[in-house]
Amino acid sequence: MTGVSITSFAKFAASNLILTFMLMADSITFNDLPTVVARLRDEVASMKQTQLELLQLMRESMKKDKHIPMSIEDAANYLKIPKSTIYEKLAGGDIPGCKPAKGWVLYQDELDMWVEASRVNPVPLTQEEMNASILASHRRKPKNVRV
Repeated sequence: MTGVSITSFAKFAASNLILTFMLMADSITFNDLPTVVARLRDEVASMKQTQLELLQLMRESMKKDKHIPMSIEDAANYLKIPKSTIYEKLAGGDIPGCKPAKGWVLYQDELDMWVEASRVNPVPLTQEEMNASILASHRRKPKNVRV
């Protein structure tokens, strides 16, 4: 399941919810507002829970067993680079791999981490990660306590 389908699901559910309440708007009185707002709150909570479950499923599917052994040919096809480049990078120790016998064995998850680590423009940090990095990078001087 992709992020696009989750977003489209959320938009569909929100538009469906709005349409339902618009159809009910003709029959809603002021005295019905607490009930309608409670129902709306419950529907939104249900949509949030569904979205969280879909995100969890998506994360789990992305994490599923990517420690797959690959040959040089498989790695070249996966990374879309020539085999000669992979051999050069293996000889230089740039790409993680092992040579148990005559041939090299590379793992998909290790190749993914290598590609991510060598990015020119790293993935932006989340707000929490940014706050943690800012706090870690700024050391405060202790206050001078005079006795």
